[in-house]
Amino acid sequence: AVIFLVILLVLLPLYNYFERQDDMSYNLTLKTVTMFVDEVAQNGYIDQNMYDKFIQRLGTTGNSYDIQVEAKKKVLTVDPSNTNPDEGNETYVEQYKSYYNKDIFNDETGKTSNIIDKDNRLKNDIFFLDVGDKFYVTVKNTNTTMASSLLNVIVGGASKEKINITYGATIKNNNWENTEISQLYQSD
Repeated sequence: AVIFLVILLVLLPLYNYFERQDDMSYNLTLKTVTMFVDEVAQNGYIDQNMYDKFIQRLGTTGNSYDIQVEAKKKVLTVDPSNTNPDEGNETYVEQYKSYYNKDIFNDETGKTSNIIDKDNRLKNDIFFLDVGDKFYVTVKNTNTTMASSLLNVIVGGASKEKINITYGATIKNNNWENTEISQLYQSD
């Protein structure tokens, strides 16, 4: 009875407090991810400065994250079901080629993108996208939050993953086409 009373009077209010902190972290992370993806969709590119600001905003939650970035570029390929390619009536099929962290970031830092690894650098400091391409970001927390720790004490076997957000958008503009190329690349 004493153990049950301690759980009711001490651990449950603490768990409730930490659970609300996790909810606030989730909401802040969701807002940060949506702002980043929407910015990329509006501009048509990712540059190092945009990505660094994204990482910095995620760092304010106090959690560490596994960040997976995926870009799907639209490509046109000759339709293999075309029955008369010799007549000059070639038809094309719209397909997507996927690019992941290892394709977007430098090899030494692009395997996974963790909030602790703030040195994740884009290849060529910029990654261009075109109108109609798709861009997705998946963010999962890698640390055990206090609410998860307390829940493990009370129940046991609780998942440590409290934040799991996937958000994507279709690229709307090619703002990089109207910008002088020297302004897009960062200088050392």
